[in-house]
Amino acid sequence: MTMAMNTTNLSAPLLRLQVMAPITIPLNVRQSKTQPSALLWSPCSVCAPTSDRTSFFQLVLVNRWARFVYWDRSGAVVSTRFDYVHEPELLSQFSWRFTHISDEQQGMDVDPTATIASKVQVALFENAMGQFLDSMRAQSTAGAFTRYLPGAEDPLDSSGSYPTWKIHVINETSGKRSELIVRRPFAGHSSLFGRATRAYIAYDLRERRLVFMKDAWRIDNPKLRPEFNTYQSLQHHGIPHMPTVFYGGDVRGSDGEVQKTSAPSVGAGRG
Repeated sequence: MTMAMNTTNLSAPLLRLQVMAPITIPLNVRQSKTQPSALLWSPCSVCAPTSDRTSFFQLVLVNRWARFVYWDRSGAVVSTRFDYVHEPELLSQFSWRFTHISDEQQGMDVDPTATIASKVQVALFENAMGQFLDSMRAQSTAGAFTRYLPGAEDPLDSSGSYPTWKIHVINETSGKRSELIVRRPFAGHSSLFGRATRAYIAYDLRERRLVFMKDAWRIDNPKLRPEFNTYQSLQHHGIPHMPTVFYGGDVRGSDGEVQKTSAPSVGAGRG
């Protein structure tokens, strides 16, 4: 799919621009045709696991030709290529417009329900995690855990790459609310595309205990029931051996609307 770019000239000055460090990837002309496309999305895939983003913008330069690429969890939209030597105004126009849109429009995950945790909340999370890990180690036999959760140590990552967040959650059925403290997921998928499921060990400030939190993009199809609703229905009918679900629902943006991917709708109808 392609997206034609407007070529209107703009002479406005450049203002604040949020950028990531450039990643230079040499292309070998002897590589197969499928490899260059993988090299294009690999920088975004590297950033996706540690960055709270809903989408990425990318500028691709090959010799004197350039393209703009928009990536999100559902795919990519690619502009028609243009000669930036003969049409440099396209680059300046994009940069000017990019600096004048909101952080959310630039692809940042501006979740109004998530804020940086306080020092007291960080301490509560770390103490609870420490007790959990000590308890798990105490059950070990001959140096092997009898009940081991793979990646259980990851949430205590102290590298600084993963901030500690306080997330407001709600049970969309009962209206029950709480705040969860999370840091690094202990399981997840690094791919840029798909549901991007991440599993967290979280500290529930209301229940004063550790809980499991799942973060994922669900398929927006009226024929597919949301996972939270399925759990609620199973519990209502007394199905045994089901996990107790405290909270669940869709994540909403700063405008109050449910967060959705844009690639399919942006590229629809364009050849």
